[in-house]
Amino acid sequence: MAEFKDLHVEHLQQEDVEREDDFKKFLLTISDIEEEIEELAIQEQTQLVEKEEKLKNRYEQIIKELEEKLRKEQQARQELEKVIGDQLDEMIHQVDDLQYHISKREEEVQHALQSAEEESISKASSMKQMREVQNQIQELQEDLEAERESRNIAEKQKRDISEQKDDEINQLMKETTRLNKVRETIQRRLRQIEDLKAEVEQQKEILKSQNLALETDLDATIKKVDTGKKENQDVVKKFETEKKILLMSKKIDPIELDFLLRFPSLPNIISPVDFMNNHSWGGIKALVNMEEFRNLDRDIEGSAKRWKKFVESEAPEKEKFPQEWKNKNSLQKLCMMRALRPDRMTNAVKDFVQEKLGTKYVEGRSVEFAKSYEESGPTTPMFFILSPGVNPIKDVEVHGKKIGFSADNKNFHNISLGQGQEVVAESALDLAVKEGHWVILQNIHLVERWLPTLEKKLESYTDECHASYRVYISAEPAPTVLSHIIPQGILEISIKITNEPPTGMVANLHQALDNFDQETMEMCAKENEFKSILFSLCYFHAVVSERRKFGPQGWNRSYPFNTGDLTISAMVLYNYLEANTKVPWEDLRYLFGEIMYGGHITDDWDRRLVKTYLEVYMHPDMVMLKCNIF
Repeated sequence: MAEFKDLHVEHLQQEDVEREDDFKKFLLTISDIEEEIEELAIQEQTQLVEKEEKLKNRYEQIIKELEEKLRKEQQARQELEKVIGDQLDEMIHQVDDLQYHISKREEEVQHALQSAEEESISKASSMKQMREVQNQIQELQEDLEAERESRNIAEKQKRDISEQKDDEINQLMKETTRLNKVRETIQRRLRQIEDLKAEVEQQKEILKSQNLALETDLDATIKKVDTGKKENQDVVKKFETEKKILLMSKKIDPIELDFLLRFPSLPNIISPVDFMNNHSWGGIKALVNMEEFRNLDRDIEGSAKRWKKFVESEAPEKEKFPQEWKNKNSLQKLCMMRALRPDRMTNAVKDFVQEKLGTKYVEGRSVEFAKSYEESGPTTPMFFILSPGVNPIKDVEVHGKKIGFSADNKNFHNISLGQGQEVVAESALDLAVKEGHWVILQNIHLVERWLPTLEKKLESYTDECHASYRVYISAEPAPTVLSHIIPQGILEISIKITNEPPTGMVANLHQALDNFDQETMEMCAKENEFKSILFSLCYFHAVVSERRKFGPQGWNRSYPFNTGDLTISAMVLYNYLEANTKVPWEDLRYLFGEIMYGGHITDDWDRRLVKTYLEVYMHPDMVMLKCNIF
């Protein structure tokens, strides 16, 4: 078994090297791109904002000044035109009156002259009167000339004022033209600013898409890690991935990382505190040589009670470090945890990965078979490494039925090897490669002599095969190094998938719920009751499964509880709810406790424990409470 695992791990490491080379291509320049884009965006944004504010302020100031000047000029012009108009009207009226009076007097004079000619020239009085009239006419003519001169002067003043106003209007028009050019320049600059903003946004989108591509590639890498490695190997590989990311982005100290990986404990050191052994204290002494950990040994000795409480706590990785050491970064805390509680490093590394990468990378949820199926192909078999209590073949059957591959359609062949089934398997493979069927070869570790033939067949099918052709292989890991029999060629061309039983109540409950999709949840007419009881059933399954890890304290004997018990119980629940108007609580508890799960139990005390669990989880009050929640 160890040799099989070593070969498996070695093959996976070769695949990881290839993936890491591709992965580095995404990571080499991402830090530089981020810094350059951020710096360019900040500089451009600052300069553009400053220029835009200056241009807007200057533009608004010029507009206000010109508008105010134009308003005052227009007001003065209107007032002047009104005054000049009034004066001209008055002068014209006066001139008209004078012309009327002059015309009238001329007529009187002419009439008088005519009358005078008829009368006697000897009349002295008439001569005298005539001279007086001539004098009056002369005075009137002088007044008329004066009025004409005044009128000419007024008209000249009007023309001068009009010319001056025209010059001012032309000047305003020139200023307005210049202002329009300034406005066009400002608008053009604003358009340039908008273009630059759009370019910055485009750069941000490019950076966002690059980050998304990086995250997608990281998710794909992590998914492959999840499918092909055991739990402890999974944690180590994720830590290696995060370590490379942080090193490339220069966010961790290589010296601190070297200490965490190698733990160079100083020899011949005696621990002065009773809660740490000599080896751990030697690690503390090596750690204080770094500037960031100076005086750590003195603080531990000086505050021994506080540090003892921290070290002896159940989960120290969840607790805060004493004194100012709680302010250290995540990697520095890992270094201290490496010296203080090396047994909790797996949990501490999980917390580190969760902090840096996210919760989804440490949830421990099993990868759906549908996602793993997307990576397979006609020339890439899927190799399932079997674990106790896990049946991956059921997932293959369920997914195959969804996309049209089943035994009823005669394009799905499920063969358990052993007892002469090799011939049947060869015939099924030959048929499947031509017509695009699915073939499942279970327990190939039972047919050691036939494995070289299987290897040759799988290699020969790589040249010509149907696009829908798929092969699924399952085998148990070898118990010893010498008993390893799986050919290297089969391992190299296959996608390796391992499904370990979940550890912990949360993981067990999630895996139990993952067996039911939304369609299953809604298939019953009594939907609320079905959902609530099914949740209680999943919780019960998680409890009885988790108790197995406690050995004799969990169960007096080891029982093979599996997913089949849960899914069959769910179908029984559906049938009973559909067939009865009320929920048959007693019948359900009996079926689950005495038949489905109770069929595995051989100890009376264990059976009593299962019945007690069901009396609590399948109690009407408990389930109706969940029903109200749903």
